[in-house]
Amino acid sequence: MYKICKLDIETWEGVLYTELTNLITRILGKMETLTIINRAGRQRMITQKLMKLFFIQRYKVQYSGKVDREIMDCIEQFNVTQIMLMNCAEHCKRVKDSIVKVQDAWMQFILSFNTLEVDQVVELNGIVLIEMDKLVNQLVEHFSPELQVAVK
Repeated sequence: MYKICKLDIETWEGVLYTELTNLITRILGKMETLTIINRAGRQRMITQKLMKLFFIQRYKVQYSGKVDREIMDCIEQFNVTQIMLMNCAEHCKRVKDSIVKVQDAWMQFILSFNTLEVDQVVELNGIVLIEMDKLVNQLVEHFSPELQVAVK
């Protein structure tokens, strides 16, 4: 025979509350991980926007915005995200190494704005984009076991 366990409503509410809290905590943790990956992906967009602004500035194209200010904003956004990514990757040497490569390529790219020919700036932009792509892949690989657990 089966025993039927009767729980009062307060016990059920407690169990339900605990399970929901655990589920929400796991979901929020996964959202934070996805935010990290998304911010790394946005670095590529910032780099592309910066390249567009470089061309506008270099060729004095009519533009409704403030090019110099937008360039500085892009640089600041990129740098802030790089710091955030480095802090998130403290336990993974491969991700840290990728971030360092991105930072090196980024610094060469930014420094090239006033000193190099357009072809060289475009080439350095390509290097930053390639290194950012590698970093995003490293982050996805690093966090993928964590993301898969969220589904279970």
